[in-house]
Amino acid sequence: MSTDTPEGTGGRLPRLARAAQYRPPLLLVAGWGALTGVALSQAVVDPEPPAVQVFEIGVPLLLLLPIGYAVRYVGGSERATERQSRILLVASLFAVIGAGVVFLTYLSALADGVRFHELLFPILTGAATGASVGSLAGVNYDQVRETRAELEAELRRGRRLNQRLTVVNRVLRHNVRNTLALVFGLLDQVLDGADDTEDTARLRRARSALETLHSNTENALHVEHLWDRETETVLTDLEPMLATACERVREEAPAATIDVSAPSSVRVRAHPLLPVALEEILENAVEHNDAEALTVEVVVTRDNEWATITVADDGNGIPESEIESLGLDEETPLQHTSGVGLWVIKWVAEASDGDWAIRSTDDGTTVELRIPRE
Repeated sequence: MSTDTPEGTGGRLPRLARAAQYRPPLLLVAGWGALTGVALSQAVVDPEPPAVQVFEIGVPLLLLLPIGYAVRYVGGSERATERQSRILLVASLFAVIGAGVVFLTYLSALADGVRFHELLFPILTGAATGASVGSLAGVNYDQVRETRAELEAELRRGRRLNQRLTVVNRVLRHNVRNTLALVFGLLDQVLDGADDTEDTARLRRARSALETLHSNTENALHVEHLWDRETETVLTDLEPMLATACERVREEAPAATIDVSAPSSVRVRAHPLLPVALEEILENAVEHNDAEALTVEVVVTRDNEWATITVADDGNGIPESEIESLGLDEETPLQHTSGVGLWVIKWVAEASDGDWAIRSTDDGTTVELRIPRE
């Protein structure tokens, strides 16, 4: 069966469908119509020359045009009844104030002996001006109210999500750590008494993979701390912090040569997890290096505002896809990192009001971390 639209109606049907969804708010339209009727009644109540009547009728009608925007805004939105009540209340209040100001001015002039030939036109003009200003103010108030409600709902959602992620993170981390401790113990018992066979090599690779999982589990704890203390920074000396990180990495990889060049004293203001980020940078430099005599160079420079830590290795480099995923600020099915470590480095740099950069080639990887000085 053909589904072609009749010729000439293809463009009208979408417009008609949109028009059918529009529901004008009756109270606002009624108020608009009442003020318009009063303005037009001047032609009967107060006969004047045509030019004067056009002026006295046209000015209030022009002033009432902004109310049409409020009518269209409410009619094209959800909860039109609730919104028009708020806008109508503000518009009515402003209309009364506008008319009241004109009337009080009239009474003041009357007390001074000044007589006005025409009173309806200035009062109507004041009411129309107040109603128009009030309708626009009501729209703005409604938008602010809706935005505030959306922000509060998003804040509540964020708090619930943070609570759930914290609970899940703690439960999984506790269970994973306990399970890994048991598995490590069993694997070590098997490997201690095993000969060097193909099965033994497989077990060692399995243990290495589990160690990576254990490292990611620990990094999950650091991410939780970042959530809880994202805006906290502390003043600290960079040199002993870097020395401790290098010592820990040397213990895990005795074959690695880590050369450090740094000033004697560099104080920085950074997130408390900066030592974790430094250790993560060094661990990545060692882990992603298959050379028997791997070398890592650490250079610290400073100026009046920043301290820059540059870590360069001669390893195999990091896949470009992993680096690109960090720039997306989210993990995707096609672009993701192999662990949490790079994310921890990135987030610690951001939480320290600093920045970082990573460059990777087939000849090695260079990570540059820049942290504000005291």
